[in-house]
Amino acid sequence: MVRNSKGITLIALIITIIVLLILAGVTVNMVVGNNGVLDKAKQAKLKTSHAQISELFQLECTGYQMEKEAGDTNIELPEYLLEKGIISEIEGEDNSWKINKNNLLGINEEDTDNLQNAYIFMYNEENEDYSIKYINEKNEEEVINSFDKFDFDREKIVIPGTTGDIIDPPFIPTDPMSHGKF
Repeated sequence: MVRNSKGITLIALIITIIVLLILAGVTVNMVVGNNGVLDKAKQAKLKTSHAQISELFQLECTGYQMEKEAGDTNIELPEYLLEKGIISEIEGEDNSWKINKNNLLGINEEDTDNLQNAYIFMYNEENEDYSIKYINEKNEEEVINSFDKFDFDREKIVIPGTTGDIIDPPFIPTDPMSHGKF
């Protein structure tokens, strides 16, 4: 009895379909599952947002330090940030202010008063330090940055990693004809 089989058997077809379903299930799980690609992308976006807000906020604080060093301001940091519209008061809260993300980012839209997905600037009297915390949609808090109040109260700005000593600038001749002869 000679058998002439051309084509795919039913069993081979079923095995192929099962393998494809397993691969599809693994792929879908990697994309949308817990700790999947989409979840990691959301986490990366949030970390980038934290870093951006923190960096821009520190830039505003540096502007405050420069104005204080130059004698252009004598107010405390929170008052300075309130005047610039970077932070706003939270009703019923002392030493806590909502960071106006849109003002900080230069977006011409009003921030909502909602404290979910918001950044909060806080002053801790006990430790005498400032911090920025993030409150997510589940009202979970995460501190994303903190710095000492001392950094804004001292007489001079000290660059981290240096002694803070004042260095005399190099001599620059005022006579262009001196040709480097001092």
